[in-house]
Amino acid sequence: MPEARLDSSRLSLREGSEMLKKVTGGFWVVAALAMLGATVLSTPGFAQTKFSGKDPFPKKLKKSNSYLQVSNITIPAKNTTTDGVDITASNVTVDLQGYTISGPGSGSGVGINASGQSNVTIENGIITGMGGAAIILGPNSVVRNVQIVNNGGDGVDCSPACLITSSVVSGNGGTGLNFGADTTSGYSNNVISGTTAVAGGTNLGANVCNGGTCP
Repeated sequence: MPEARLDSSRLSLREGSEMLKKVTGGFWVVAALAMLGATVLSTPGFAQTKFSGKDPFPKKLKKSNSYLQVSNITIPAKNTTTDGVDITASNVTVDLQGYTISGPGSGSGVGINASGQSNVTIENGIITGMGGAAIILGPNSVVRNVQIVNNGGDGVDCSPACLITSSVVSGNGGTGLNFGADTTSGYSNNVISGTTAVAGGTNLGANVCNGGTCP
């Protein structure tokens, strides 16, 4: 009798069950496959959570997760103390996907405020026109590929052990990259300009500050 083989890459769960039933006549094999299929189908995948620029503000990201911005966020002119995005959990990634967080141009609102939260990553977008800082992060956080332009406060406040990379930080009213007295944070491959380009941190190379070498 020819040997029967099961190519699982080519068969559906039902087809595989029928073939095993024919080969073995085993009820328990079929039942086990059915149970396995139910388990696999019912296991939720890791889903990224989307947020848009619609009111109300700030957008509140309350859980450890990966988030996608799906439209521009524009803070109304009357909301001068309102943040764009508030993050109240650690272990969060926010992909701005090329969209903008835009403030009213005055006041004290922060573009993305994750003060006190650790392991937060912000990437791939633009933050401009906020009255306060563009980005405030806690320990072990990352800013990558973000244009941080013309905000009233600092460009980025982050410490300790933070990394700011591949970003443009220009025309902000405070310090471009503000690590305080922390030297465990680093920055690389950035273009930074302003009255005070960088405070603290460690220059990891390939940065430009006000047209020259960064400290």
